[in-house]
Amino acid sequence: MSFKDYIHSGNNQKIMVDNDFNKEKETDLYSLLGNERPNIDQCGTVYLKNNRKHFGVCGIGDLHTDEMVYSRWNAVKEYCHNTNLALFYLGDLITASINNYGNAQPQESKFNVQDEMFLTKKEVAYNARKTLGSVGGNHDEPQQGDRLKDVYMSAAREIMEVNKIPYSPNAMLYVIDMPVYNKNRKFLYHKPVYILTLHGHGKTPSERIASANKLYEQGMGVMKQYNKLHGTSIVPDFIFGGHFHGNSNCDYNVECNITNKLGRVTGSYSKTVRVRECSTFASKQSSSFNNSFSDSINQNLNVVDFRYIHNDKFNPMQNNDEAEDVLDVVEFPILRRNSNDYTVLAQIYNLHNKDYDLYEKEKQKHKNSSLDEMVKEL
Repeated sequence: MSFKDYIHSGNNQKIMVDNDFNKEKETDLYSLLGNERPNIDQCGTVYLKNNRKHFGVCGIGDLHTDEMVYSRWNAVKEYCHNTNLALFYLGDLITASINNYGNAQPQESKFNVQDEMFLTKKEVAYNARKTLGSVGGNHDEPQQGDRLKDVYMSAAREIMEVNKIPYSPNAMLYVIDMPVYNKNRKFLYHKPVYILTLHGHGKTPSERIASANKLYEQGMGVMKQYNKLHGTSIVPDFIFGGHFHGNSNCDYNVECNITNKLGRVTGSYSKTVRVRECSTFASKQSSSFNNSFSDSINQNLNVVDFRYIHNDKFNPMQNNDEAEDVLDVVEFPILRRNSNDYTVLAQIYNLHNKDYDLYEKEKQKHKNSSLDEMVKEL
């Protein structure tokens, strides 16, 4: 993929982005006048080059800020703030329909729409500088839910725009360039990890596994269109979503070709696509809580940390049935199930992954850099 046309994200100079949220709006709006129907099924792209051996992310969805369990949210929010993690939002940050006359239970909301948006902007701002991007949900983005189809104000876009966070209403693909080392700890090259995020669609399933299956089908459908549009053949390493509130994890295998430098297929391997359907932070007494499988839902955030391990058995001159590099993944919940204390793994991770606010140093480093100079660094 070429990133030469990408621009800096407003919240972090290390993040490069390609989505219409960051482009000249006037040009986009006038161009739509010639179209019968705007392209609302877009998938934005965020690029980040990481030089650490591993990288940790948290997918945050379905906060429903006026119905959430704040004691647990504040605990994970502080953990993310003090740990070197990257965040992305998966939609439905607010609860109330921005129509306020739809069927999104506005009569049960604790705040009106304006007050809830004010609160949500503040919550997002706390970790904005380490947020990679966001997508919309059926509550906060009119393009996502039929209950909002006649409303043209996007609450999600406004929340992210205030915090200068890259935003795409439907889906976002994160390309995280990771360093690869051999067994002798010698640096070899950078290789991308692909993370697709979307909110998810459809009625709430009656089983947790059904939510992961539906998210996988929808995510792979997005990637099919993305690859067709961009001339790529990307199979995502992760698909993160929300909407169903199931906290469901499921891994799927996709057969991928191995090609040599000449583009000739020399083998194939089974790639794991990890689907992570995140839980909600809504209270179990709220209208937004999923009662279909309430006994299995716990308000929490999961850390997903990954690195590449080079496969020393891989021979670029011969046929192979294993990938050249294997993605090693470590996952753990931040909070214990029945308390607001951190899990043992979360405590260990926190000790070794403190965030010392390197963003200010990066900002000074690139203050006078041109876009051409930045692209060279990529």
